[in-house]
Amino acid sequence: MAELWDTRLDGLIVTGTEPRAAKLEDEPYWATLTKLADWARHNTVSAIWSCLAAHAVVLHADGIARRPLNEKKFGVFDCDVVAPHQLMTGMKPRLRVPHSRYNDLPEGALAAGGYRLLTRSAAAGADAFVREEQGGSLFVFFQGHPEYETDTLLREYRRDVGRFLRGEREHYPAPPEGCFNDAATALVNGFRTRAASGRDASLIADFPFAALEPALENTWRRAPAAARGGSVACGRRPIAGRPDSSFASS
Repeated sequence: MAELWDTRLDGLIVTGTEPRAAKLEDEPYWATLTKLADWARHNTVSAIWSCLAAHAVVLHADGIARRPLNEKKFGVFDCDVVAPHQLMTGMKPRLRVPHSRYNDLPEGALAAGGYRLLTRSAAAGADAFVREEQGGSLFVFFQGHPEYETDTLLREYRRDVGRFLRGEREHYPAPPEGCFNDAATALVNGFRTRAASGRDASLIADFPFAALEPALENTWRRAPAAARGGSVACGRRPIAGRPDSSFASS
Protein backbone atom coordinates (compact mmCIF):
# COMPACT_ATOMS: atom_id res chain seq x y z
CA MET A 1 0.00 0.00 0.00
CA ALA A 2 3.03 2.28 0.04
CA GLU A 3 2.13 3.82 -3.31
CA LEU A 4 -1.40 4.62 -2.16
CA TRP A 5 -0.45 7.20 0.45
CA ASP A 6 0.94 9.56 -2.23
CA THR A 7 -2.07 9.10 -4.54
CA ARG A 8 -5.43 10.83 -4.93
CA LEU A 9 -8.45 8.78 -5.98
CA ASP A 10 -11.93 9.65 -7.18
CA GLY A 11 -13.39 6.81 -5.16
CA LEU A 12 -12.52 4.13 -2.62
CA ILE A 13 -14.61 1.11 -1.56
CA VAL A 14 -13.78 -0.85 1.59
CA THR A 15 -15.95 -3.85 2.43
CA GLY A 16 -16.16 -5.82 5.64
CA THR A 17 -14.80 -9.16 6.77
CA GLU A 18 -15.67 -11.71 9.41
CA PRO A 19 -14.53 -10.44 12.84
CA ARG A 20 -11.55 -12.15 14.45
CA ALA A 21 -11.55 -10.24 17.73
CA ALA A 22 -14.23 -9.17 20.20
CA LYS A 23 -13.06 -5.54 19.99
CA LEU A 24 -12.48 -3.80 16.69
CA GLU A 25 -9.33 -2.17 18.03
CA ASP A 26 -7.84 -5.63 18.52
CA GLU A 27 -8.32 -6.68 14.88
CA PRO A 28 -4.94 -7.29 13.19
CA TYR A 29 -5.73 -4.77 10.45
CA TRP A 30 -6.95 -1.97 12.78
CA ALA A 31 -3.90 0.29 12.36
CA THR A 32 -3.90 0.02 8.58
CA LEU A 33 -7.67 0.50 8.28
CA THR A 34 -7.73 3.63 10.45
CA LYS A 35 -4.75 5.07 8.57
CA LEU A 36 -6.66 4.42 5.35
CA ALA A 37 -9.72 6.26 6.70
CA ASP A 38 -7.62 9.27 7.71
CA TRP A 39 -5.96 9.30 4.29
CA ALA A 40 -9.29 8.98 2.45
CA ARG A 41 -10.73 12.11 4.09
CA HIS A 42 -8.25 14.27 2.21
CA ASN A 43 -7.43 12.19 -0.85
CA THR A 44 -10.70 10.91 -2.28
CA VAL A 45 -13.78 12.51 -3.76
CA SER A 46 -15.85 9.88 -2.01
CA ALA A 47 -15.28 6.68 -0.03
CA ILE A 48 -17.66 3.80 0.72
CA TRP A 49 -17.37 1.82 3.95
CA SER A 50 -19.44 -1.34 4.23
CA CYS A 51 -20.48 -3.29 7.34
CA LEU A 52 -17.43 -3.92 9.58
CA ALA A 53 -15.50 -1.19 7.77
CA ALA A 54 -18.33 1.25 8.56
CA HIS A 55 -18.29 0.23 12.22
CA ALA A 56 -14.54 0.69 12.40
CA VAL A 57 -14.47 4.12 10.77
CA VAL A 58 -17.18 5.69 12.97
CA LEU A 59 -15.50 4.22 16.06
CA HIS A 60 -12.13 5.65 15.01
CA ALA A 61 -13.51 9.04 13.99
CA ASP A 62 -16.09 9.69 16.69
CA GLY A 63 -15.84 6.98 19.32
CA ILE A 64 -19.24 5.57 18.33
CA ALA A 65 -19.14 1.97 19.49
CA ARG A 66 -21.26 -0.71 17.91
CA ARG A 67 -23.63 -2.68 20.14
CA PRO A 68 -23.86 -6.49 20.09
CA LEU A 69 -27.20 -7.88 18.98
CA ASN A 70 -28.99 -10.66 20.81
CA GLU A 71 -28.94 -12.68 17.60
CA LYS A 72 -27.42 -12.32 14.17
CA LYS A 73 -29.22 -9.88 11.85
CA PHE A 74 -29.24 -12.04 8.75
CA GLY A 75 -31.32 -11.78 5.59
CA VAL A 76 -32.86 -9.27 3.20
CA PHE A 77 -34.79 -6.44 4.85
CA ASP A 78 -37.11 -3.68 3.71
CA CYS A 79 -35.35 -0.33 4.10
CA ASP A 80 -37.13 3.01 3.76
CA VAL A 81 -35.58 6.16 2.31
CA VAL A 82 -35.77 8.65 5.18
CA ALA A 83 -33.88 11.69 3.83
CA PRO A 84 -33.37 13.34 0.44
CA HIS A 85 -29.89 13.15 -1.04
CA GLN A 86 -28.38 13.05 -4.51
CA LEU A 87 -27.43 9.42 -3.92
CA MET A 88 -31.13 8.64 -3.58
CA THR A 89 -32.02 10.06 -7.00
CA GLY A 90 -34.23 7.62 -8.86
CA MET A 91 -34.61 5.32 -5.88
CA LYS A 92 -37.93 3.89 -4.82
CA PRO A 93 -39.11 4.88 -1.33
CA ARG A 94 -38.55 1.32 -0.09
CA LEU A 95 -35.55 -0.87 -0.92
CA ARG A 96 -34.63 -4.46 -0.10
CA VAL A 97 -31.12 -4.72 1.28
CA PRO A 98 -29.05 -7.70 2.50
CA HIS A 99 -27.68 -7.54 6.05
CA SER A 100 -25.43 -9.99 7.86
CA ARG A 101 -24.07 -8.81 11.19
CA TYR A 102 -23.87 -9.47 14.91
CA ASN A 103 -23.62 -5.79 15.86
CA ASP A 104 -25.49 -2.54 15.34
CA LEU A 105 -24.73 1.19 15.38
CA PRO A 106 -27.11 3.36 17.47
CA GLU A 107 -28.94 5.82 15.24
CA GLY A 108 -28.99 8.54 17.90
CA ALA A 109 -25.21 8.46 18.24
CA LEU A 110 -24.80 8.65 14.46
CA ALA A 111 -27.07 11.71 14.28
CA ALA A 112 -25.18 13.38 17.14
CA GLY A 113 -21.93 12.75 15.27
CA GLY A 114 -23.15 14.59 12.19
CA TYR A 115 -23.98 11.54 10.10
CA ARG A 116 -27.04 11.80 7.87
CA LEU A 117 -29.22 8.71 7.79
CA LEU A 118 -30.47 7.98 4.26
CA THR A 119 -32.15 4.59 4.62
CA ARG A 120 -33.27 2.55 7.60
CA SER A 121 -35.17 -0.61 8.36
CA ALA A 122 -37.73 -1.10 11.09
CA ALA A 123 -36.29 -4.60 11.56
CA ALA A 124 -32.58 -4.01 10.89
CA GLY A 125 -31.98 -0.40 12.00
CA ALA A 126 -29.70 2.05 10.19
CA ASP A 127 -28.86 0.95 6.66
CA ALA A 128 -27.10 3.72 4.70
CA PHE A 129 -25.76 7.03 6.04
CA VAL A 130 -23.34 9.71 4.88
CA ARG A 131 -21.14 12.53 6.12
CA GLU A 132 -19.13 15.20 4.34
CA GLU A 133 -15.67 15.00 5.89
CA GLN A 134 -13.57 18.05 6.74
CA GLY A 135 -11.01 16.95 4.21
CA GLY A 136 -13.63 17.25 1.47
CA SER A 137 -14.51 13.60 0.85
CA LEU A 138 -18.08 12.34 1.01
CA PHE A 139 -18.04 9.26 3.23
CA VAL A 140 -20.84 6.78 2.47
CA PHE A 141 -21.57 4.04 4.98
CA PHE A 142 -23.56 0.82 4.73
CA GLN A 143 -24.43 -1.43 7.64
CA GLY A 144 -25.75 -3.82 5.04
CA HIS A 145 -24.03 -5.48 2.13
CA PRO A 146 -24.72 -3.82 -1.24
CA GLU A 147 -21.81 -5.83 -2.66
CA TYR A 148 -23.44 -9.22 -2.00
CA GLU A 149 -24.31 -11.42 -4.94
CA THR A 150 -27.65 -13.17 -5.28
CA ASP A 151 -26.50 -16.36 -3.57
CA THR A 152 -24.12 -14.91 -0.98
CA LEU A 153 -26.50 -15.22 1.97
CA LEU A 154 -27.26 -18.82 1.02
CA ARG A 155 -23.55 -19.65 0.84
CA GLU A 156 -22.99 -17.95 4.19
CA TYR A 157 -25.86 -19.96 5.68
CA ARG A 158 -24.37 -23.20 4.33
CA ARG A 159 -21.01 -22.25 5.84
CA ASP A 160 -22.58 -21.74 9.27
CA VAL A 161 -24.52 -25.01 9.01
CA GLY A 162 -21.22 -26.72 8.26
CA ARG A 163 -19.70 -25.19 11.37
CA PHE A 164 -22.56 -26.57 13.44
CA LEU A 165 -22.13 -30.04 11.96
CA ARG A 166 -18.39 -29.95 12.75
CA GLY A 167 -19.09 -28.88 16.33
CA GLU A 168 -17.59 -25.42 15.84
CA ARG A 169 -20.74 -23.67 17.03
CA GLU A 170 -23.29 -24.67 19.66
CA HIS A 171 -26.58 -23.76 18.01
CA TYR A 172 -27.92 -24.52 14.56
CA PRO A 173 -28.02 -21.24 12.59
CA ALA A 174 -31.25 -19.53 11.63
CA PRO A 175 -31.83 -19.22 7.86
CA PRO A 176 -31.63 -15.80 6.20
CA GLU A 177 -34.86 -13.82 6.51
CA GLY A 178 -36.78 -12.79 3.41
CA CYS A 179 -35.04 -15.19 1.03
CA PHE A 180 -37.06 -18.41 0.86
CA ASN A 181 -40.60 -19.20 -0.25
CA ASP A 182 -42.64 -21.94 1.42
CA ALA A 183 -41.19 -24.76 -0.66
CA ALA A 184 -37.61 -23.64 -0.02
CA THR A 185 -38.35 -23.20 3.69
CA ALA A 186 -39.59 -26.79 3.82
CA LEU A 187 -36.27 -27.98 2.36
CA VAL A 188 -34.31 -25.90 4.86
CA ASN A 189 -36.34 -27.19 7.79
CA GLY A 190 -36.06 -30.77 6.58
CA PHE A 191 -32.28 -30.57 6.49
CA ARG A 192 -32.24 -28.99 9.94
CA THR A 193 -34.24 -31.92 11.32
CA ARG A 194 -31.67 -34.34 9.88
CA ALA A 195 -28.80 -32.33 11.30
CA ALA A 196 -30.39 -32.11 14.74
CA SER A 197 -30.81 -35.87 14.92
CA GLY A 198 -27.05 -36.32 15.00
CA ARG A 199 -24.14 -34.06 14.10
CA ASP A 200 -22.03 -35.43 11.29
CA ALA A 201 -19.61 -33.26 9.34
CA SER A 202 -20.15 -35.36 6.22
CA LEU A 203 -23.83 -34.40 6.18
CA ILE A 204 -22.98 -30.99 4.70
CA ALA A 205 -22.55 -32.75 1.35
CA ASP A 206 -26.33 -33.25 1.36
CA PHE A 207 -27.16 -29.61 2.05
CA PRO A 208 -29.80 -28.75 -0.61
CA PHE A 209 -27.88 -25.85 -2.13
CA ALA A 210 -28.66 -26.77 -5.74
CA ALA A 211 -32.38 -26.98 -4.98
CA LEU A 212 -32.44 -23.73 -3.00
CA GLU A 213 -30.37 -21.57 -5.35
CA PRO A 214 -33.01 -21.32 -8.13
CA ALA A 215 -35.45 -19.97 -5.52
CA LEU A 216 -33.31 -16.86 -5.00
CA GLU A 217 -34.42 -13.83 -6.94
CA ASN A 218 -32.16 -10.92 -7.77
CA THR A 219 -34.17 -7.98 -6.46
CA TRP A 220 -31.31 -5.58 -5.74
CA ARG A 221 -30.43 -4.73 -9.33
CA ARG A 222 -33.84 -3.14 -9.69
CA ALA A 223 -32.30 -0.13 -7.93
CA PRO A 224 -30.24 2.21 -10.13
CA ALA A 225 -26.80 0.66 -10.49
CA ALA A 226 -25.05 4.04 -10.36
CA ALA A 227 -26.62 4.81 -7.02
CA ARG A 228 -26.05 1.46 -5.33
CA GLY A 229 -23.00 0.04 -7.01
CA GLY A 230 -24.88 -2.48 -9.12
CA SER A 231 -25.14 -4.84 -6.16
CA VAL A 232 -27.68 -7.57 -5.60
CA ALA A 233 -29.61 -9.38 -2.92
CA CYS A 234 -31.91 -12.35 -2.76
CA GLY A 235 -35.66 -12.32 -2.77
CA ARG A 236 -38.27 -15.03 -3.31
CA ARG A 237 -39.67 -16.77 -6.38
CA PRO A 238 -41.14 -20.26 -6.96
CA ILE A 239 -38.58 -22.93 -6.18
CA ALA A 240 -37.53 -24.99 -8.99
CA GLY A 241 -22.66 -23.36 -6.00
CA ARG A 242 -20.15 -22.02 -5.63
CA PRO A 243 -17.70 -22.95 -2.79
CA ASP A 244 -18.21 -21.13 0.49
CA SER A 245 -15.74 -18.34 1.18
CA SER A 246 -15.09 -15.79 3.87
CA PHE A 247 -18.10 -13.57 4.40
CA ALA A 248 -18.40 -10.17 5.99
CA SER A 249 -20.55 -10.65 9.08
CA SER A 250 -19.68 -7.69 11.27
